[in-house]
Amino acid sequence: PEPHGAMRLNVTSTSNVHKELVACIGWNAFNELYSCGDDKTVSRWDINGDAGGKVCDLEGYVTDMHWFPAGKGGGSTGGNDVFACSFSDGSFRILTRGGRVERHVPDAHRGACVSLRWNPDGTALATCGEDGALKTWGRNGMLRAVLEQLQHAIHALSWSPSSDAVAAGCGKDLYVKSADPGGRKTIRRW
Repeated sequence: PEPHGAMRLNVTSTSNVHKELVACIGWNAFNELYSCGDDKTVSRWDINGDAGGKVCDLEGYVTDMHWFPAGKGGGSTGGNDVFACSFSDGSFRILTRGGRVERHVPDAHRGACVSLRWNPDGTALATCGEDGALKTWGRNGMLRAVLEQLQHAIHALSWSPSSDAVAAGCGKDLYVKSADPGGRKTIRRW
């Protein structure tokens, strides 16, 4: 017997889709789960955990992925038909749900482009890398600003809910930077 109010979790395990480590995963607005692996492939899964097949092959090793915010412009699905992937070669790509490369930015960072995130309103993409740079980009892949240049790799980032600041993790420190390219001030450092 289960305690009152307990939730049951059914775990589904599917093997033999990726031949190497799964590096990142992300849900889209269609309740599809996409996975990127060190086998340089992107695969699709449905809400029940059933493999939907290979979406595309990639030319490099993915370090992170993030879906464009649902309901934020573009396409009949409100924009959630594209996602961004960062790569170990310092590049990032914006891909369609079907796997077509919409934009490729080859030299976004020196060393790996470690992480990336769309802002909540879908107007910008932030990236961080092994080069210690925190950058923002337009939806079209054009560089907007270098918000921070640190001496060590930045391994994590997150947008504020209002899209006016970006938090970044570097070593043991956290930085919160204004997303305004003119401001470029550090709001807080912990």
